[in-house]
Amino acid sequence: ELRRGAVRLCAAVQSFGVRSDGSPMAFFADGSSEGFARCVLATGFDSSALGKMLPQELLEGAEYMPNDQLMPLLLPLETLHPFYRTVAFVGYYRGPFFGVIELQARLAAALFAGRCQWL
Repeated sequence: ELRRGAVRLCAAVQSFGVRSDGSPMAFFADGSSEGFARCVLATGFDSSALGKMLPQELLEGAEYMPNDQLMPLLLPLETLHPFYRTVAFVGYYRGPFFGVIELQARLAAALFAGRCQWL
């Protein structure tokens, strides 16, 4: 998808916010900002990065525990946020890893593409 241009790589995201029209935006370390429709965060599964970038109300709804490296978020299906239907967390999972992560990614992609209903 990167090669086709369907996905763009952006580095050094510092935080996220919302524009006055309600659309999401990302703020970068160089002082720039940009709106987006979908965002994939590849944090290297560093759960402390979540607390630095995501809005507090989003973290509270997911019962964020920054010191828990195995399962820092308590989420339905270990993936979906209970209140934010534009957010999915893939890879923050305790258990047999790669098979479940692939299923989480497929679920998130299907939801965001409108191919299945939100649970």
